[in-house]
Order: sequence, then structure tokens, then C-alpha cells
Amino acid sequence: MQGQKYVVYTDGGVKRVKCPDGCAKNTYCWTGVASGVILQCVGKEQILVDQYSASLAHGTISRCEIMAPLLAIHRLEMAGAVVDSVEFFSDSKYFVNNFNLAPKGFYNRDRNRRNEFRPHIDVWDQFIAAKDRHKMKAFWVKGHSGVEYNEYCDLLCAAAFRGEIKIDYYL
Repeated sequence: MQGQKYVVYTDGGVKRVKCPDGCAKNTYCWTGVASGVILQCVGKEQILVDQYSASLAHGTISRCEIMAPLLAIHRLEMAGAVVDSVEFFSDSKYFVNNFNLAPKGFYNRDRNRRNEFRPHIDVWDQFIAAKDRHKMKAFWVKGHSGVEYNEYCDLLCAAAFRGEIKIDYYL
């Protein structure tokens, strides 16, 4: 059975919120959301097959930006989709550059050259496993520049923060 090509647009966001009870008085932390839109390519057309949002209790912007595409892979695999290739479009240079440009060894080491722990190594490890199963490539798009599905993902993030849409994952 031949696999399908998918195109995924993603976005992440964070906002500062008052820490829940049990934290020091008048302290703040960051909460994040990640969202995405999955399109299936059929000939020259792209058909919307899914959209999702996730809430990260203590997320950084970088973690939200890399969780969004990872969730797309998980959703496709959990739905039983036969995936040949996936193209990610993100306004996060952090995600795109690390995903495409860094050598495979980058992900496998948990420390950089200065012996500092690499952030989000747990997420990058999951991408390496997914890259072994599927052909994947990431492309950068300028945020807030009128790219239709990137703008839509941004709206999904904002709606999730306002509680206007269902959150599919709580991470």
C-alpha cells in the first residue's frame, strides 16, 4: 500500500499566568499552547484532514513550537494513516533549523560542546524515531505574513488561550 504525502502547518505560543496555589505569593509562570493543521495531498489539491491544539502547563515558546509538529506525527500514526512523507511549515526558525540542519548526532547527545544540557532532548529523540519511519522536511514561513494556514494555526493558539476551542492534549 502506497503512503500518502501530508503537509502540516504548526504554531506555538506562550503567555504569562499567575502560578497556581502552592507557589510563592505573586509569582508567575508560563503556560503554552501548540496547534496544527494537517492536510493530505491528493494530486495537486490539499485536503484538510485534521486540526488540533495542546496545552502545555509549563511550556517555553521553543517547546511549544517543537511539540506542535510532533503531535501531528502522533495523530497521523494513531489514526492509522499510511504516511510516506510529511512537510512541516512553521514560523519557528528554532524548530526548522534544528530539524533540517543539525546532524543526527545533535539529537542523540544530551549535552552541547560547552557541556550544557540541551533543551527538549526528550522531544528531539521522538523526532529521530519518526524520521526513521517517514520522510520529513521542515520549511520556514514568515509569521503574520498572510500565509493562510500559518495564520489559522495562530488563531487556533489564541482561541485555545481564551478557552474558545477544545484542547485535544494536556501535556
